[in-house]
Amino acid sequence: MRVAMPNDLAHATRIERARELQMSRGEALRPGVSVEVVAMPDAPNVWTSDGSARSAGVERLLASGTPIDVIWTPHIDVADLHAYGRLRTLDDLVKRDRVDLKGFMPQALRSGIAPEVGLLALPEEIAGRQLYFRTDHLTEAGLDYRRTGFDFERPAITWEALRRTAVSLEGAPAARSRVSFDPAHEALTGIVLAWQSGAPDLTVPLRTEPSRYKPLKRAGAEAFAWLASVASELGARVRNRTVSWPSVSRTGVSASVPGLNGVLPDDMSRHPFISGKASICIESSRFVSSILSHDETLPFRVVETPRRDGGSSVIGWADVWGYCMLRGGSDDGWDLLRYLTGEDAAYASARAVASLLPAVTEPGSKSRKPSDLPGGPRRWFPPFSGRLALDRFMTQNYRSGNKIIDEANDHALEQLRHARVWPFQTGSRRWLEAVETVRRAVVRDGMDPRNAIDEARTLFLAR
Repeated sequence: MRVAMPNDLAHATRIERARELQMSRGEALRPGVSVEVVAMPDAPNVWTSDGSARSAGVERLLASGTPIDVIWTPHIDVADLHAYGRLRTLDDLVKRDRVDLKGFMPQALRSGIAPEVGLLALPEEIAGRQLYFRTDHLTEAGLDYRRTGFDFERPAITWEALRRTAVSLEGAPAARSRVSFDPAHEALTGIVLAWQSGAPDLTVPLRTEPSRYKPLKRAGAEAFAWLASVASELGARVRNRTVSWPSVSRTGVSASVPGLNGVLPDDMSRHPFISGKASICIESSRFVSSILSHDETLPFRVVETPRRDGGSSVIGWADVWGYCMLRGGSDDGWDLLRYLTGEDAAYASARAVASLLPAVTEPGSKSRKPSDLPGGPRRWFPPFSGRLALDRFMTQNYRSGNKIIDEANDHALEQLRHARVWPFQTGSRRWLEAVETVRRAVVRDGMDPRNAIDEARTLFLAR
């Protein structure tokens, strides 16, 4: 049996643990079943077009004729795999084995469910978004974050509060050497802002005009107009100040940590928020662990992503990654898929990564680590699995002892309650790439926001 998945420590450990359980307890896999791993590229997020190289690699793998039973994939790509006739539905297997799907967060399951077809994927990991801000920059500008709406215990963060704070930060003495807020940052995706303005969940264009296109265009125009106005207002002050935003990998480990054999690290030294070149950013929930791993003394706080206005609901975003069964694959693949997305696999994967990291030499009284993890606590948090009970258990058993950072990680988990995931739609990645292309054109090149969705639709349908 073959599984196509990233060849890193976090994933390899799941396979090793499955083999161990097979040999010692007769669990996870049937006796006599062997597993071969076919390495495939990782996918840190869905925002950027750098996913095209990975998508091409996956297509080459599937076209090679190599039999694959189970495949790891970002859930945003599940609809395309299904459209090409690649996937096997899981509903019959779930019913046969009486699998309780209530253990998963609804957000983690949604993008793996095809309407009128059924379940096609189970989640391994989910990452949300939250707003990060440098408290030292706000203090320098004479701002109390509790009065700006940025207090996570009493949040009042709206588009206007974000704009007002970003503009006020430009009055700080050191403002000339940094960017208060970058409207071009890819984590502030245009489609989420359109959702906040009332766009329907389903947005991928069809050649025949769907009824949803007009509300999408109207909401998109409002969202992109706000981005353009913020870019214009800040642009007069931030000429010649540009920043580059590296992707945040899901490992949550800084490249400054030694001995990372098999772990994909985050190059935190290049991140503008870490280096002090940016005051506010919206980033992945894994960014908390990256900060902890790199510099636990960083003066920062978190708050929920901004609402459209005071009367609006919080609408965030979450990425999901998991596993599918390919059509024609063996039933043994189902046993492996169930294990890979289960609690034991997630726990074993986290323990393996944590074991590789150096222990904290002088842990505080509130630091915590699992009882079976050798040594002391680590400056690292496991990723969220999409199983709420397990994720709460893990956040309570991996504690840095730093109140601000531990609360930021707790907050990230709670924010998944407000997060939307991309609904099941063929062409989703290409559509997001088109939307992000025009968003950058609005922010950087002055494209008319009223034409942004039309331009994105033209780009999408031309490909």
